[in-house]
Amino acid sequence: MSGGPVRLHAWPAARVRLFDLVPAQTGAPRAGAPVALVARDGLVEGPVVTWEADIRRRQGLLEEILDDDGQPALSVDDSVFRGLLPIEARPPHVLAAYHLSFLRRRLGGPRATPPYGLCLYRATLQHRPWLSGHGLQTMAVEVAPGKILDLTEAGPHARLACGQALLEALLATEPLNRLVARSGAPVLPPPHDEPFGRFDDWDLMESGPVFVAD
Repeated sequence: MSGGPVRLHAWPAARVRLFDLVPAQTGAPRAGAPVALVARDGLVEGPVVTWEADIRRRQGLLEEILDDDGQPALSVDDSVFRGLLPIEARPPHVLAAYHLSFLRRRLGGPRATPPYGLCLYRATLQHRPWLSGHGLQTMAVEVAPGKILDLTEAGPHARLACGQALLEALLATEPLNRLVARSGAPVLPPPHDEPFGRFDDWDLMESGPVFVAD
């Protein structure tokens, strides 16, 4: 998916996999530290997303690898990656997360699988720029104040609920293909008080492929 902008036509229906990765213990990130992956699949049809009942859960560890520049970096072990990809569904399918570019660097593997990504943080700021620099939970409470009890609990499942609230609010504003196109917009990075905000590359906001949506 290199070269010029890629046109995204509107999708009558698409699969979305919402996910989050959180540390299982406090402290600075290090090799061998346990992490937890949670993910949930949904079917997006127009402004409506229908979530599957099952939530994927996978425990794993951070491990030290060499990045593309030959420098030490932390990634998750292969068992966590296999818990997220591939998506067993017909395309189009979209991988969605709060700080997508950061999490995809943690996952390793082929960046183009699946080809479409939705960064909830960047897309939300296109509609609510005053939320710049706010964490996932604060953003979710802002867009769905009626769900505050579910959104403010501790743990990875509450973070997944926050992601669901953001995605549902975004779909009420514009179609999924346009949200994917907005996910490469240049914005200030998320706050450092997020669970992985102490990583050296937290502020690196990669743009990824450039899309033009119908």
